[in-house]
Amino acid sequence: MEVLKGLSRIDVTSPSEQIIQQLRALIAQGVIKPGDRLPAERALAEQFGVGRSAVREALLKLEFFGILRTRPQSGTVVEDNMTSSGISGLIANMLSIADPAPADMVEARRILEVQTARLAAERAGKAAIAAIRAVHETHVAAVAENRPSIEPDVLFHLEVAKATGNEALHSMVSVFAPRIISSAKESGTCDAGRATQALEEHATILRAIERGDADAAGHAMHRHLIMTGTRYSELDAGT
Repeated sequence: MEVLKGLSRIDVTSPSEQIIQQLRALIAQGVIKPGDRLPAERALAEQFGVGRSAVREALLKLEFFGILRTRPQSGTVVEDNMTSSGISGLIANMLSIADPAPADMVEARRILEVQTARLAAERAGKAAIAAIRAVHETHVAAVAENRPSIEPDVLFHLEVAKATGNEALHSMVSVFAPRIISSAKESGTCDAGRATQALEEHATILRAIERGDADAAGHAMHRHLIMTGTRYSELDAGT
């Protein structure tokens, strides 16, 4: 219809984005200053009236961009090597790229996680491999019992990243986690047969890491993320 052609998509701000915007306003007003410690995650969730996962997603994004830092025994604090105006500007820039399209996210993950899988195969010790296998088995059980499986799916990728022993890589992969979970729940990419396909792809990655075969691990991760992108495309196309 001609009327429909004249309408454009309405962008609804996510809860995590609204949380970030509110924190930015408090920083700009000087209520929150560089070096200040933020309230606990539970207290923030209660004050915002949202689930803790939304708060966690917001804090992870802010930490990834260097605006927040988690200190042992001190909790989450605002970075103290920038001015309030500098932090506010950085958040404004971050918000413009804070909610990537699934295709963009999958492409970025391919660039990052293929190498992560290779390094995990080269470096993972017995404990790290056991941790990857444990979360994989949790994923297997969830799919077999027809329970939600996106959380163990994402945890598999986080354990692979952790197995590299590189905390920067682990943090970079972690920042994708909340958005992957929300996208999967919205689109249904982990429903029914699609979850089984992802599970089989994970098993191939795990076997390569267990063998210490970096080339096979990288190839398996690349194929898995290509297939993940395909699953998103099929759902967008309504197939």
